[in-house]
Amino acid sequence: GYFVALPSLHVAVAVLVQVFLYRSRAHFWLFLPINLLVVPATVALGYHYLLDVPAGVLLACVVLVASARYRARLPVRQLGSRP
Repeated sequence: GYFVALPSLHVAVAVLVQVFLYRSRAHFWLFLPINLLVVPATVALGYHYLLDVPAGVLLACVVLVASARYRARLPVRQLGSRP
């Protein structure tokens, strides 16, 4: 009676959040156990099948690569210049 989807957006968001927290080491290590628990919790609670987890990780990787390519194409602004 509930909707199970591929990929797991719970896992994808957890991976993205963890990657973005890398700049702040304290926050990275604080949230790492929480985000690692998202993976088994989504399967154990029945929100996703086991196959949905690696698909969510793959989705997060695709988003990260696409955003890195997009940022690489943006013009570099000089310090002190106005937009």
